[in-house]
Amino acid sequence: MAGPRRARAPRSRRWLAWLVVVVVLLGAYAIALRWVTLRVESGVEASIHPPAAGPSLRDPDE
Repeated sequence: MAGPRRARAPRSRRWLAWLVVVVVLLGAYAIALRWVTLRVESGVEASIHPPAAGPSLRDPDE
């Protein structure tokens, strides 16, 4: 009599689980990288073009 055989399904499920984890982590990394990029871009943009909320330094008669 042969002993009980071990199925290969748990190994493939383990690979699938790891694949899902890696995809989720890569997605989170991409979203975080995009968020940081937008924050830095807006900061650089604001430093290059300051808001025009204050009084103008130019003479209005010119």
